[in-house]
Amino acid sequence: MVPEMVPEMVPGKPIRKYANLASGARPCRDRTERKWKVGSTTYTNRLARGADERPTLTPEAFIDAGAEILGVSIGDIRSRGKGTVVVRAREKLALLGVERYGLRVKDLARAMKKSPDGISKAIARAADARRENPERTVELNELDHAIAARR
Repeated sequence: MVPEMVPEMVPGKPIRKYANLASGARPCRDRTERKWKVGSTTYTNRLARGADERPTLTPEAFIDAGAEILGVSIGDIRSRGKGTVVVRAREKLALLGVERYGLRVKDLARAMKKSPDGISKAIARAADARRENPERTVELNELDHAIAARR
């Protein structure tokens, strides 16, 4: 075993586990561009993916801009409606807000008048749909560019 992968054992304290290192992940020290590698795949966080091109938006401003671009009213986003168009809009905005704009789930939930748990589930559904259907990635990229262009 590599020495940094061995858990540090201190009497009276819990064992510190290095699961990310044991899986092959190697974090970078630079905070603006965090990259890590697992096997042959290199991952980069949201700070390194064009964050300088995106405007800094409050959750409310982000939701307003996104809803307008998607053709859905703010009232629909905040409503209890379960129509396909409204649910997809919520999912896209939640995923994009967290992944690319660095907004917190709690703040997005407050802006959408939803529970944080519900927004987390919407993000998970949007991520699953994106994984299964490459067209969703294109839709998210287009929405991202449209919101960023609104500065």
